[in-house]
Amino acid sequence: MPGYRKHLCGGVIAYVSLLLLCSWLNPTMNTALEWLGFCLIGSLFPDIDIGSKGRYVFYRIFLIFLFVFLLRNNTVGLCLLSVLMILPMLVTHRGLFHRWWFVLGLPFAVAWLCSCTFTACKEAFMLDALFFAAGALSHLYLDLGLRRMLRIR
Repeated sequence: MPGYRKHLCGGVIAYVSLLLLCSWLNPTMNTALEWLGFCLIGSLFPDIDIGSKGRYVFYRIFLIFLFVFLLRNNTVGLCLLSVLMILPMLVTHRGLFHRWWFVLGLPFAVAWLCSCTFTACKEAFMLDALFFAAGALSHLYLDLGLRRMLRIR
């Protein structure tokens, strides 16, 4: 079981690989750094269900968004984020958060919900979700290997 440093290294490798595939988009330096951030956060995400660096980072981010939702009287966002904050405490380690379909589906569902509110940023949200998912998949690969990650017998 790799530690968070190895998962971050895996996230960097996933980022560089995906950045090379997306080089035709000609991202600016700020966009490339944004994608790196999403990939690194994604590489820590699957361990949110245990007391890890990933949980530490995500709950700090969640706290910021809770205050934003409170200040904007966004009860729907507040409720959805509250459920997301509680979910890791209800599952076992290497359960739901270590499923390839979950780490692919969740970021794209969140990106879609965000793009419903901010329609001008739909492409940016989807690309951020792509880099987040790449980082999360690198985590699963390091933890489980390809066969166990895809549940191939």
